[in-house]
Amino acid sequence: SFNKKLLYDLEDSLLRELAQSKGNMLDNVDLVETLESTKTKASEVTYKLDLASKTAIDIEKTRDGYRPAAMRGAILFFVLADMSVVNSMYQYSLASFLEVFVFSLKRSLPDTILRKRINNILEALTMNVYNYGCTGIFEREKLLFSFQITLKLEQQQKNVQQEELDFFIK
Repeated sequence: SFNKKLLYDLEDSLLRELAQSKGNMLDNVDLVETLESTKTKASEVTYKLDLASKTAIDIEKTRDGYRPAAMRGAILFFVLADMSVVNSMYQYSLASFLEVFVFSLKRSLPDTILRKRINNILEALTMNVYNYGCTGIFEREKLLFSFQITLKLEQQQKNVQQEELDFFIK
């Protein structure tokens, strides 16, 4: 980053000044001024680097908080994509899905508590993807589509084991 390079350049400049210094270092006014200036700038840069590090940690925590919404989105997209096995007419692009995803983010109820905000996003996303999918499939296959969504979401939450599903299918 810019600040790390600046810190490196300050150290390099200081070492160059020290190497070129002749005689008593304390009598060299330019060297003393360079030392003071370097110390001040280094403190500022170190502060900025610490602040950037803390900000990066905060961003990572916030991003992790939204991971359930990303997981739900991935599950719902693949349910839509899997509908092409039922009928080759059912083709959904990632671009169109992302429009539904962004729409759901914008339309979900805001909340200052992250857990509630995520739940609002999950509800809006699931409902909007369901409605989006249902507009393009035959009536006779809507129940299968609903079942697929429910099954995949329950599997993700570990509420349905593969053995149970195998038994159900047989």
